[in-house]
Amino acid sequence: IDKITELEETTEVVEALKASNEDLKNHIRQYEAEKAAMKKQHNEELQRVIRTLDKKNKEHNQKSEELRSHIKRLESDLRHLEQSKMEKQRKFTDKIAGTPANVRVRQKAGSHRE
Repeated sequence: IDKITELEETTEVVEALKASNEDLKNHIRQYEAEKAAMKKQHNEELQRVIRTLDKKNKEHNQKSEELRSHIKRLESDLRHLEQSKMEKQRKFTDKIAGTPANVRVRQKAGSHRE
């Protein structure tokens, strides 16, 4: 009778272990599913952040290009203003001196020979 009782107790322990093992498997499956869902959500969030950053980078690059273009126009305008100013100063100097520009150039060339 002791052997039968021992066998029954062992069977109960085995059944309890099987049930516990099944519970653990269910918990693991649930954990894996939650982990996969979180990973998917994080990946989607990262993709949104990447798209936002790409868009902002594109806008920044476009703005930078516009600024570079504007700077080039301003530099060109400044060069033209400087050239115009120098030309007006030459004309004014020639007018005051009463000497045409081509004579003044010859005079300067001659002064270097002396």
